[in-house]
Amino acid sequence: MKNKIIKIFIMIFFMISIVEAANNEKNEYFCLVNLTLREKPSINSKSITVLKAGTIVNVTGKNKNKEKIDNLEGYWFKTKINTKEGWLYGGYLIKHRNQNIEEFIKRFEFFRYLGNCQHWSRTIKGVRCEIHIWYSGDTTEDLDKNKLTITFNIWPDYYCIFSENFRIKTINKVNNGYSLIAAGESDKGKLIKKGKYVSEGDFIAMIGIKDENLYFLDIKEMKAEEDGKTFNSLLLKEDFFYSQCFEDNSVKHFIQKKENK
Repeated sequence: MKNKIIKIFIMIFFMISIVEAANNEKNEYFCLVNLTLREKPSINSKSITVLKAGTIVNVTGKNKNKEKIDNLEGYWFKTKINTKEGWLYGGYLIKHRNQNIEEFIKRFEFFRYLGNCQHWSRTIKGVRCEIHIWYSGDTTEDLDKNKLTITFNIWPDYYCIFSENFRIKTINKVNNGYSLIAAGESDKGKLIKKGKYVSEGDFIAMIGIKDENLYFLDIKEMKAEEDGKTFNSLLLKEDFFYSQCFEDNSVKHFIQKKENK
């Protein structure tokens, strides 16, 4: 009987420990931008402090209704960092799941830099050239993964002779824009007979954006030939590409200009 009572007490203690551990489990998020910690869940509330992008906070609750700020719609989260407690706007918080935070923020800033566009085109010497920058992730949670590509489509006489899709592994900020590094072999276009492709770790291009138009500050030389038509990627450096923006733009919800929410 005595042993049975002891076993019951051990089981009760074990169950209490599990509950306490669950209650104490950290619900961590990190800031995508420099974010203001406020006394109340309102952008007009008094500032407590400003947290730098990348700061990890522990979320302890949230308000009842979402609020739209800029193009984002999110809850205000009650948070704690060190000895400070307050509210942060959730539109700029990402659940911390051991991501590479530095790379995540670099990609987020890259999307903001692109503006409202992901598709550009230009006719160069009678040849239509199209540039696409695609993000294939479902949510911002996947932004640090290899779900970002840059695509080149070249159409002389409405016939594609060059169609290359490169996954982007690394994005480096430079003085006039961003340098893009490849994440593996390309997906070769079906109509290409000759081409010079990039490998993992190779430089793809250095791009700049002005008034939502795209400039190639530098680009890896790539060549193609089909039915007497030729293409050299160095031609893309000759002029800017006009933005071709759409309402269903997949990067539109990333593009927020204000940082100090």
